[in-house]
Amino acid sequence: MSNPFVNIDLQPGQRVLLVESTAVNEDMIREVQRWVQTKVGSEQPVDYRTFESLTEAAAGDSALPPATYDWELVQLCDHAPRRHSSEILAKLLLALKPGGRLRLAQVIVSPATNSSSIAMSVEAAQQPANGFVPTPTEDVVLSDLILSGYTDNAVVRSQQLDANSLRMYAAQALADYTMEDKALILQTLITRSVHVVQLSAQKPNYEVGAASALQFGKKRTKKPTETAAPAAKPVWTVSLDDDDGDDEGEEAIDDDDLLAEEDRAKPDAAALARPDDCATKRRACKNCSCGRAEEEEAQDLAKQLAEAEVAVKADPTVQPVVPAPMPKSSCGNCTLGDAFRCSTCPYLGFPAFKPGEQIQLGGNMLKDDIDV
Repeated sequence: MSNPFVNIDLQPGQRVLLVESTAVNEDMIREVQRWVQTKVGSEQPVDYRTFESLTEAAAGDSALPPATYDWELVQLCDHAPRRHSSEILAKLLLALKPGGRLRLAQVIVSPATNSSSIAMSVEAAQQPANGFVPTPTEDVVLSDLILSGYTDNAVVRSQQLDANSLRMYAAQALADYTMEDKALILQTLITRSVHVVQLSAQKPNYEVGAASALQFGKKRTKKPTETAAPAAKPVWTVSLDDDDGDDEGEEAIDDDDLLAEEDRAKPDAAALARPDDCATKRRACKNCSCGRAEEEEAQDLAKQLAEAEVAVKADPTVQPVVPAPMPKSSCGNCTLGDAFRCSTCPYLGFPAFKPGEQIQLGGNMLKDDIDV
């Protein structure tokens, strides 16, 4: 691919990273470094890493400084660039500044027209040790960039591999496959179009791991000077002039005509005074503790005894019911009958009675049924 650095807009003061495989001629790499140095100026160094160092996780020189580079140029000089794994793309993303750009070269194959794709051809092959994988399509490479966190991904250049470059690529990419798998993959590569493409990608304008609070559509609070005056509450008004057109000629009734003369007269003090026969003594409250309840109970008992005495004098056959003190009950069910009484209730066997009544057996209930 002739002049692979066309349309790469390098600016003075930018940091640039070059990544090439060891298969590229060293003189070509030094020439590219000098060209980049003239673009960015002598104040900024042009860093260089080998592609193999990025694939070796344990290597000391594989670590890239985070958020350092404005541009990363990866395998642009290689005629048969290797595939960039997701781990390599992640390392390159971390080394870019927010908004930094990535330009890389990748070998792709045209999509399969039938079921005999490269991925199916090597499905049973062992995973290679040097990081090579079957040749991807353009959609797969763009998807890898998106999943790695890049934006504005696009193919900017494309050139079909010649026979010499195709043999070089096959020798590198299929080094760890069996002869049977190599023959199957080579047959697919020959029958399908293989290209070297340059892809452009950009890191988002924020750092990896950045967080931002979501607003969720909160309403903007008004400043004190912008506070609107509270609106007056709506009042229902009815106009006598309003009509719906159905009651034409109907007169409205005046409210004052509904009042008589005695309704208009103001009450005097005598009418508002308490009647003379109105009792002014207050009754005991429910939880009385001042003694008024006992006093009222004694008065009521005396009144009942007087009424019973009058009834006995009038009819000697009347058996008076003498009021008894209210039984002290813990459950309050003693007067309701045996169905509601406790098992230890002293009133078991007694009929239900009203509070204050004393049960007495009168008449022939005290006599034996059998005369001896």
